Amino acid sequence: MEREECSHNGADTSIHQNSLRGPHILAKMIKDALEKDRHGVNKDYIAVISHLSATEMKPVVMRRWLQALKLCVSQLTRDFDLLVGATLRFSWFDKDPEIVQLYIDYLANLISAQTFYLKSTLTSLLQQLWIPTNPASVSCNIHQAMDTILQLVPTAPSVLMPLLTKNYPFKGRGPDIQEVALKNVLYLTTYCPALRDGVWELIFHQMLSIDVDIPRLEEHGVISDDTDGTQFHVEVDTEPNPCYNKEGLNLEPSYSHVQVMSNESAEKMDVMMTVLLDHLHSLCYNDGVLLVDLARHFLTLLLKIFDRMVLPTHACSHVQFLLFRLTSLHESFPGIFLDFLWEKFQDFNTPAVLRQTCAAYIASYIARSKFIPMMMAKLCLSIMMRRIHEYLDGCSPDNMKPEVKLHGPFFSLCQAVFYVFVFRHKALLDSPDGLKFSRQLNFERVISSRLNPLKVCLPTVVEVFASITNHHEIVFCYSILEQNKRLILSTPVVTPEVKVQQQEQANLLDCYFPFDPYCLKRSSLYVQSLYQEWEEMEIAELEDDHSSMPWPPLSPTVCP
Repeated sequence: MEREECSHNGADTSIHQNSLRGPHILAKMIKDALEKDRHGVNKDYIAVISHLSATEMKPVVMRRWLQALKLCVSQLTRDFDLLVGATLRFSWFDKDPEIVQLYIDYLANLISAQTFYLKSTLTSLLQQLWIPTNPASVSCNIHQAMDTILQLVPTAPSVLMPLLTKNYPFKGRGPDIQEVALKNVLYLTTYCPALRDGVWELIFHQMLSIDVDIPRLEEHGVISDDTDGTQFHVEVDTEPNPCYNKEGLNLEPSYSHVQVMSNESAEKMDVMMTVLLDHLHSLCYNDGVLLVDLARHFLTLLLKIFDRMVLPTHACSHVQFLLFRLTSLHESFPGIFLDFLWEKFQDFNTPAVLRQTCAAYIASYIARSKFIPMMMAKLCLSIMMRRIHEYLDGCSPDNMKPEVKLHGPFFSLCQAVFYVFVFRHKALLDSPDGLKFSRQLNFERVISSRLNPLKVCLPTVVEVFASITNHHEIVFCYSILEQNKRLILSTPVVTPEVKVQQQEQANLLDCYFPFDPYCLKRSSLYVQSLYQEWEEMEIAELEDDHSSMPWPPLSPTVCP
């Protein structure tokens, strides 16, 4: 044992001495160690690995090793993955530019000669990108290495995307890590467009998993951190801070250094939404001018992701505001979004629950978007009402029962119309022929049909709709509402009271409005000017104390 240790120490001494000489002498020593290892004598090979694994390596020594290793890449087959693994753990990214370039050249030469190491090399680079304490220069160097490899190997993007998914920080990691990871993957897409679609799907997956973790209330309403109840005011740096700009990279944490939301999931969501909205702005504008074609192309991408990931996620409250913001950038974009939702709703191959969600998105989007003109809102109301009347025309008399499980999409569309009408009624009735238009929608036929949507739609929506339409003599709902109440009271109670209430609730539409008030504080400033708050109704519209329920009805979500 003593002889082997002395021999090993002798090898270490030889390596140390050679590392102080020129790169060609060091390269010869490495090749000799590899050759001996092939023949079963591995002490020199182990000594090389030990030396390369040293935690501290002087810059002058690292420079010689990198120069020597470049001369050995043709011999570094997969049999010597331990040696290569040691080089992938080099702390090179914070060294002077010469060493950084030498290391990147070494990686390029290694992968050109031995593509086997592509996956492990990309993994080692990715793992360094998620460190929030890295200065911008370090991240820059890592991206330079990544860019070099992606340009060198045509198949590298297809290898990198699964590695991104596998190595992306878990949703439980802190806001600073989420911010840094997000900024870095977004920057990846700027020099590797082939990754764009996959990266955005990864981003949406991560954000949805965080969004649904934000606490939900048992009662309707939005609670803000602010003691004065405001939803948008917060003293933070709100200037766009994109992850890349003309002045250079900005890949360090810039929002998460100050906690704004008291709930950690809400804090992460706020930071990530701010980063994405910043990125969206920098992507779609050049010197203040909207790049319409580029923005439209990006909208197409987000709609695909929205279709696959966001629409089926019932509990999300904030991710969809990326589309809200994007569609506000050009007058043609709201129509693209609404057309997508309407086509999805009309497709009978779409599951009923998703068709109902589409109706909720249509209603909430039209109601809450200041940038949707009244002409478009009226057109949407006309189209939805025409579809409602067509459904009544084609519905079998034997099947006309007010049950959500039988006619869920129909009732959802009715509720969408009621909701939009209530939110936009002031501007609608003030528009030319607004009252005439409203009466021509023929609400009377809908509410008096045997399907009885007033019994199934959310009571809050129904009550306020009834009050407004009664005041303006558009349609009179109160007799039907009273009849519905009498029917409930006259139903024999054959089960406990709680069970009866549960049965009644089961036949009501879900209270989900995707664009309910946005309560994330940093990122809200991208939404505030575009967002239609509820305007209190006139006293005369609240006559007869029929509208006793709170308005507007809000999805049970809060950002504490």
